[in-house]
Amino acid sequence: IDGLDQIEEDASGARDLSFLPEEPPAGIVFVLGTRPNDTLKPLELRKPQHEYWLPALSRTDFDLILQHRGVTLTADLADRFYTAMQENALYLDLVARELGQADSIEPEQIIARVADNPANLFSLGIERLQRNERQWESVLRPMLGLLLVAHAPLSQHALRALIGVDNVKARRGLERLGGLVQRDGEGRYGLFHLKLGDFLRQEVFASDEVEGYHQQFVAWCEG
Repeated sequence: IDGLDQIEEDASGARDLSFLPEEPPAGIVFVLGTRPNDTLKPLELRKPQHEYWLPALSRTDFDLILQHRGVTLTADLADRFYTAMQENALYLDLVARELGQADSIEPEQIIARVADNPANLFSLGIERLQRNERQWESVLRPMLGLLLVAHAPLSQHALRALIGVDNVKARRGLERLGGLVQRDGEGRYGLFHLKLGDFLRQEVFASDEVEGYHQQFVAWCEG
């Protein structure tokens, strides 16, 4: 079970992990993934347990990510990205996805933008999408807003119905979003990571706009 830290806190500020037994049945092992934050504390009550701290992604594995994303970089440039992304697997995969976009800016410009903060990758991705103003306003921005409030992956069919576009525009929009969205095993789409949701709330959508997408989504569900 991955992403325990992404479970929303309740009114008391705690995450409800009661679905995990304090003592697993004999022969049963739970493999749990979480960031090293307050989620670890309630896990201490569930024993026996063994903590394994994931190491940084290796430089060789970053080469494999670049290869998987169809990106070719010189060894020196790949080294600089590896350092700038602080050897973080999440950001290294995201930068590989961004580099794989046909309309991505030059690698040197990306490094300059993310050198102080790898999370600036999100703003780079949004700026890339905004270059096509018509597509941004009619397809891409509504898609991101709806995925933000849905809290669960949505099918392409659902997104088409929600924003009122045809199949071709929806498919091209999802392709253009690139690494900002991910597709699950059932072909549905969701935001790349919880961090992207935080960025969208802070930098892209005002609170009343988020509420508007909530209302739109609820109305569609009721229908």
